[in-house]
Amino acid sequence: MSDYKMTVYADPKGPTGHFSVSVSGPGLEKKVSGKYPGQGDAKLLLGNNPGEIRDDGERVKGEGVVEKKISLTAEQAANVRDFMNNAKTSPGNYQLLDDNCVDFVQGALDNAGNMGKLADKFDKAELLNMGSITSAGSNAIAKTDRNELIDYQNPIDGELGGTPAGDVPDQPQKPVQGDDEVKGSSGADSLVADESAKPDRRPEVESFLEDLKTSDNPLADILLKSTRDWTEDEVGQVHRSDAYADPLQSDVAGKVRQWFEDHYGTDPVNTDETGRMLDPVFTTVPRKEPVAAKGKDGQPVLDGVLGAGAKIAGLADKRGLSTAIRGVQSGLNLLGQYQADGRKKTGSLKTDGLFGPKTKQSFRNNVAELGAPRVENALALGSFQNLLDNKRGPARGTLGEVAHDSFSGLFQNDSPYKPADKSPTAWGLVVQDTINDVGAKTFGKGAFKPLKNDGWIGPKTAGAFDKVFKPTGMGGFMKSLSNNFGFF
Repeated sequence: MSDYKMTVYADPKGPTGHFSVSVSGPGLEKKVSGKYPGQGDAKLLLGNNPGEIRDDGERVKGEGVVEKKISLTAEQAANVRDFMNNAKTSPGNYQLLDDNCVDFVQGALDNAGNMGKLADKFDKAELLNMGSITSAGSNAIAKTDRNELIDYQNPIDGELGGTPAGDVPDQPQKPVQGDDEVKGSSGADSLVADESAKPDRRPEVESFLEDLKTSDNPLADILLKSTRDWTEDEVGQVHRSDAYADPLQSDVAGKVRQWFEDHYGTDPVNTDETGRMLDPVFTTVPRKEPVAAKGKDGQPVLDGVLGAGAKIAGLADKRGLSTAIRGVQSGLNLLGQYQADGRKKTGSLKTDGLFGPKTKQSFRNNVAELGAPRVENALALGSFQNLLDNKRGPARGTLGEVAHDSFSGLFQNDSPYKPADKSPTAWGLVVQDTINDVGAKTFGKGAFKPLKNDGWIGPKTAGAFDKVFKPTGMGGFMKSLSNNFGFF
């Protein structure tokens, strides 16, 4: 048996639990390490914080910690040690949904070589029992889908501390029933099983999901692709389009020019002995068959559209389709307002609750440009704004219900709102942080009594929200909320 070992630790304590890793053997000093948010703005829960690799030697001695030992060769152990040392020196960012303790330990496994997934080292019960808010283990199970992990900073009790207190449970309210009858046009493909199999899904929501699979603007879909992926037929379609000749869309003509440079080169034209121009010859043969458009993140655009669409459908099941679509339109408008990456500004969408061609193409374009996760964040924010703006009073539900319906899908699988559940939530913490920030800025720190950050949105949180929202208005509150989430 090898003298070199890698040990992976699963600590169930705290709201999310935590993974750590160590490597040991002859000539190696055993150090247990885990990744945490650094000392940056801890409110940027979904944005990028500076990361930090900490010593978890004391933490893994705690009650309930599960360890799994893996035998290594001397070379593998050295590779893991080098990975951990490099991460300690250059930890990079800590990103809530995609660069956390799970990724750090998975990186150690990957550097050991062919060690499989972190989730394979533990049984499912061990993984899902990690954490009191949600489970780092569930994030490990879905290694490529980071939407279930909430890692916060707390040096003692997980990466977030505290327990719910201070509010009294809201009285149960009758669920808000959507009354929309907006329907989309059905596509040709069948829905994926997990979306179409829901027995209570309304026909208009199923139709919306099918409609996402089809394009209303084939030319726009070609323009989403890299010019290197265009076929001769596709470049011909773009060349013949009105957009090519439109001086306000000069980027379209630029893409056609790029295609010719990619496939014919930029050398001078060849001529024969009489000076007559020879037919150009491909330097790179273009594709024969069309390929699916990929976004700047390298992922198929349609996959991102359907993934974000499933979250829209979840809200539509609770609130009705037109309400969900108004949230989409509000979110896409916010994305255009808040985006700070130099993108060309686009016109605002009308928030009419209709999934028409402009809304559909804006949705697809943003997924291609920014990736599905950032679009999903914007749609959640837009849904929250729309539900707040749509109607005051019991018809819109409590603040806790509105926040749950808008943001819970970013952190966990779809679930109904439970008014009497006082468990802390990630979105509850951010909403409370925002209320405190806006209250202190509006009234002054001495005049505004901050909420206790317990993560549960009860009557006290709702009352404080109403107090700070009136003088601040929708725009000011939403801007602060988006910053605290780290969405933009």
